[in-house]
Amino acid sequence: MPFQINATDPPAGGTPVGKGYKFVLPEAMGVDGNGLPCGAVGYPRVIVRFNRVTGTVWDWYKDFTGDEPSVELTSLQVWNPYAATPAWTTYSTSAIMHRPTYEDISGGDYLDVEIKFTKLS
Repeated sequence: MPFQINATDPPAGGTPVGKGYKFVLPEAMGVDGNGLPCGAVGYPRVIVRFNRVTGTVWDWYKDFTGDEPSVELTSLQVWNPYAATPAWTTYSTSAIMHRPTYEDISGGDYLDVEIKFTKLS
């Protein structure tokens, strides 16, 4: 199973890999009597980063949000390394995609691209 947005695979070069992919659990609100974290509030999120993407990849990601700062997705399939058995997990109750950002453009490619997905449930 691959990374997908709304049941669609990214174009060539648009799949997040390695250090360009980060699954983040919500922070614990405190510690219990034994000093262990407890009381996490919120939802997991995913941060995707690319050093460089083609205009085709940029357009694929940007087309989901258009001119909006964020949109609710129909589904988001991501790798969850924190599941009891790490696996590809599809979030279809709620997943918010925030508008992609980039630092620069060079030769038609977008540099230092970041895309955030929040409220995964």
